[in-house]
Amino acid sequence: MFSPDDNQFEQTHFESILKLTAENLEKYKADEKRLSDELYTLLETYGAKDVEALSMIDNIQVLYERAQREAARAEKARSKPFFGRIDLIDENHGGEETIYIGKVGINRDITHIEVVDWRAPISNSYYESHLGKIKYSVPNERDFEIDLKKKRTYEIKDDKLASFFDTDVVANDELLNKYLSQNKKAVLGEIIATIQKEQNDIIRQSPYKSMIVQGAAGSGKTTVAMHRISYILYNYEKDFKPVDFYIVGSNKILLNYITSVLPDLDVNGVRQMTMEELFVRLLYEDWNSDRQSIAPLAQASKTFPEAMKRGTLDWFSDLEAFCLAYERSTINTSDVILKSNENVLLEHDICETLLTSDSIVAFLNENPHMSIQSKINLLNKRVLSRLENEITGKEIQYTADEKKALVRFYRQYFGGKKWKTSIYDIYKDFLSAQERRYNTVFPFDESSPDLYDLAALAYIYKRTKEDDPITEARHVVIDEAQDFGMMAYMSLHYCMRGCTYTIMGDVAQNIHYNHGLNDWTELRDNFLTGEFDSFNLLRKSYRNTVEISHFATDILRHGSFAIYPVEPIIRHGNEVTVAHFEDYEKLITAAADKINEWKKTGYETIAVICRDDATSRAVSDKLSAYTDINDYDAMEFDNGTMVLPITYTKGLEFDCCILMNPDEEAYPASDANVKLLYVAATRALHELVVYHAGTVTPLIGEPVPDTVNNTVLEAENSQPNRTHRTTAPTVSSTSTGGSTPANGSTPTISPTVSQTPVKQTVGKYQAAPPRRTAPYPAMPYKQPPAAPQKIVDHSNKIICQSEYSFGSVPKTDALKQNPKRMAAYPFRSVRREGNTLILDSINAVLELTPYAASMIRVSYHKAGNTIPEAKCIEHRNTFDKWKFKDTPDTVLLATSALYLKIDKKNGLVTFCDKDKNVLLSEKQPGHVLESTSERSLCFFDFDNGQKLYAFGASNRDHLPLNRVARYISFGKGRLKAPCVISDKGCGLAISHDSTVLFNSIPTYGAFIALGDAEYFDYYFFTGSSDEELSMKYDWIRSRSKEQ
Repeated sequence: MFSPDDNQFEQTHFESILKLTAENLEKYKADEKRLSDELYTLLETYGAKDVEALSMIDNIQVLYERAQREAARAEKARSKPFFGRIDLIDENHGGEETIYIGKVGINRDITHIEVVDWRAPISNSYYESHLGKIKYSVPNERDFEIDLKKKRTYEIKDDKLASFFDTDVVANDELLNKYLSQNKKAVLGEIIATIQKEQNDIIRQSPYKSMIVQGAAGSGKTTVAMHRISYILYNYEKDFKPVDFYIVGSNKILLNYITSVLPDLDVNGVRQMTMEELFVRLLYEDWNSDRQSIAPLAQASKTFPEAMKRGTLDWFSDLEAFCLAYERSTINTSDVILKSNENVLLEHDICETLLTSDSIVAFLNENPHMSIQSKINLLNKRVLSRLENEITGKEIQYTADEKKALVRFYRQYFGGKKWKTSIYDIYKDFLSAQERRYNTVFPFDESSPDLYDLAALAYIYKRTKEDDPITEARHVVIDEAQDFGMMAYMSLHYCMRGCTYTIMGDVAQNIHYNHGLNDWTELRDNFLTGEFDSFNLLRKSYRNTVEISHFATDILRHGSFAIYPVEPIIRHGNEVTVAHFEDYEKLITAAADKINEWKKTGYETIAVICRDDATSRAVSDKLSAYTDINDYDAMEFDNGTMVLPITYTKGLEFDCCILMNPDEEAYPASDANVKLLYVAATRALHELVVYHAGTVTPLIGEPVPDTVNNTVLEAENSQPNRTHRTTAPTVSSTSTGGSTPANGSTPTISPTVSQTPVKQTVGKYQAAPPRRTAPYPAMPYKQPPAAPQKIVDHSNKIICQSEYSFGSVPKTDALKQNPKRMAAYPFRSVRREGNTLILDSINAVLELTPYAASMIRVSYHKAGNTIPEAKCIEHRNTFDKWKFKDTPDTVLLATSALYLKIDKKNGLVTFCDKDKNVLLSEKQPGHVLESTSERSLCFFDFDNGQKLYAFGASNRDHLPLNRVARYISFGKGRLKAPCVISDKGCGLAISHDSTVLFNSIPTYGAFIALGDAEYFDYYFFTGSSDEELSMKYDWIRSRSKEQ
């Protein structure tokens, strides 16, 4: 057997795993082919109107799609089965473990995991920045501490293990540079292997919180966001499905790039859209795609001088105040009086108040997130209920006609059931009010609204007419977040309450300087209002060479705004070339020559970056005469040469870039142009050239002025100040309960924290649903026939807390195995501590402790847990006269009377006498810890020829156990260790103070189950006679006076 540190061992291990992945791939491909054939046959055989056939087709379709995903996963595993390895010692048990980590998990069978998925909790240790003692968390459970001894990264090419590196930092600079020096496509393929600690910390944060991530250009923001979705879907699969996520990007090319990344991360079915498309989605029936289209964002012009004002927080506050005033003008807040009027003539002179003005105003104030239509409907119900109380059971008698007239009048007192007013008309009224306020014009074309028009319309829809809310996403990921103004964010926040956010951006790259985010202050104050919400920084830039990074930083330092720190990794390349050409034609031919040179070098993704859309189209047409250029109108990220305006390069990266003609006319010195050029200059992985025909912009051609002194912002990740913007003032002067205070201050806007039950987890890898409150279902009991017993006073004795009496019959449900169970892994670490032999797997511990030559305790529990000392067992001294031997597949333990074999693949124990004759064996599935029912089981191979019985209240009382299911604990009676005896001369004493169930009915498998237990603990002992077995049992069990 090779040492794990030998190169030959790694080669042999790699070949073994590669063979396994090939077998798995063949299996999944066969499943995919079989299901495809079944689906084709069904579609050919049955018609569209055959309901039963349609159901079968749907089922096969689901299975087929699942098989396709599994085949795709197997394909990924086949190309590169793993990329990392960690060696660790569990602090609780001291056992050494070696774990391989890959893009996807690789299983040899259901219980044997050969490669752990990178998203699994234990894999977090691989991404830590140091060796030694570290902690990792299992979602919704607790932290585990380990001693990390080694981290190894593998380079695999063409089905060959090329090399491996041991390091205390994942992908150290030498290895990281080796990956980053490859072309764009190859770099994408190695992302998971090269995730850095600061990125990993963000990926693995809880989905039940919101976060903002400020990341430098090239820091991997988009990559981190996509990996975060993959991580959440893997670790919170019961709570989050792909449909629960929205990915919001600033343009279609960025979304296309994201689409190419997600499948490689095992993420399918996540919806992606631009911010404009999201607001269109939130307009529901009020958007007509046949007659309406999304317009580009209106820019400031002579006809629209204040266009950018619409993207600000002040604009949203104005809209809030307008809608509040509109609500109060729509809903009558006067007292509702029951009396005669022109619509209802009553015989009696009546004047009863049904609703007071104060109660109406309080109701409106207490429900700021309810639409006007919903408030109208509820107020109508409330007034109708009060009316019914008034006209029934009172001294005054109303005629049938009067009752009908009253109901007809008051049932829609506050308004009709459906909203009639157009949201577009309301928006136009708001714009008219704003024009009067700011003394300017705000043009609006209903057929082609832009981003901020759509944001306002979505808010108005939600605020006025929505009466049946539709559940949208539960978690929204926003990339290039700095491109959107606070108007968009505040409207989104209002329309999608209860949602959490991952917001990624870089304020240094805000290309919409007049309305986007130039700092995070307002967004932090209004979005990060939860206790665990956080602001995070990604400082390191992995994209650019040092030369490109310095060039881009010099541009950035021309700005007068504060900047966040950037830490480029040390990877050198060519200097940035700034070249001047005599005329435009020579500039074009030089650019084409450079593109062709890069292509010959092997670079696959090249961008020619221009100022705007019109310039980009013209350059694309010119260059296409000299070299192959991707279709400009395709707007898809792909290999080849793309000509793009700066706005469309956001969030993207290329092997090489040409910054095309950045002259002083196109880029005069200003903070806005600093940010534009900084974006353009930070797109290249390897090479950047600047070609111009006119006078180059001073932001590139001139040194940084001495008068410029950029403030470097605080670099610590933090939770923000909890003070945040409030909603618009209410009109009320009253405050009741949760209503708005009388002084006109307003209720704060805070995200609704998800009330989804937090999922419990089992072990270090597998998550499980919430625990049940009881381990077994309630059931009637059947006592076996027994002789009359004396009534015994147990007041001074310890009582068994099980609710099931000895010998009672369980319901069938208690015999069924729960499929939700802790995964089983091989036991790879074996050691002796004192008089205990300990075997460790990734998530479990098996302990064997001899107490005599013929008596051994067997204990199985979760890693990190301990087994409570049972009161039914006497604490005795252990036995030291035994030996063990660790072989590749089996651990052997021997005393003078017993010989035990422990299978390292599954921990199953076989008990033999000293001549190696089998007395009793554990059998598959072995030790089982059920996730949802809080019980544990151990399966045994009781052969058909032996007779089994349990000791009753007295050792002379025997309960037959062959082919039956019985409770063998002593519920509500004197506490006594349950015991099973075999006529083969052996017994099992169960160390458990609560419910113990025995089953030997073959249908369910022979097992013993412990209720309220996350462990299994028993004593195996032998004897030459019934008397000796009884005596040894009495020695094991507690015989204290209290019992």
